[in-house]
Amino acid sequence: MEAFADALRAAGYSVTALVWYGSRVYNARDAESDWDLIVVAPEFAGMRWVERLVTIYGHWPVAHAADILCYTPAEFERLARRATIVREAVRTGCFLRT
Repeated sequence: MEAFADALRAAGYSVTALVWYGSRVYNARDAESDWDLIVVAPEFAGMRWVERLVTIYGHWPVAHAADILCYTPAEFERLARRATIVREAVRTGCFLRT
């Protein structure tokens, strides 16, 4: 995860949060389990959802499938207060230092 955060920083993203959640956090994974991540960065403002994903997946260094959600800090804060996957990730996941 640190390599991913470093790649994002090197690409000019001011990552304010990187949340790792899902089965890999709890070692409840199998060989086919994907990585579940939330990336929060102000640079996503004004970008369409698909643009965010294409850009971020281009920096994913791991040879495993990943589900990566990309939010601005304001979007993340709003969704973390509602019944969403973001709130569940905040509650059960791991925040990686950014």
